[in-house]
Amino acid sequence: MYQDVAQSNQSEIFYENLRTFCSFGAWGMIAIKARSIDSAKDVQSIYDKEITYLDNHGLEIIERVDLEPLEKDHIFLIVRVTEELR
Repeated sequence: MYQDVAQSNQSEIFYENLRTFCSFGAWGMIAIKARSIDSAKDVQSIYDKEITYLDNHGLEIIERVDLEPLEKDHIFLIVRVTEELR
């Protein structure tokens, strides 16, 4: 599954889509847009919060790619579903 949306709850949307349409072993890709989540907070703390959310919901972060300088305040994550999603 691939997701590239500019929403403050983009990780939750990603997880719900994976939970609905995928199962154990599925792969996903998400572009985390820090400024769409919070325009004032420290970018790294936003990334840490989003990664923790995904990790706590049964998604293993396989790769993290910083998209700067092409896309400011964006990272790209490749994840794998490591448990049955509830």
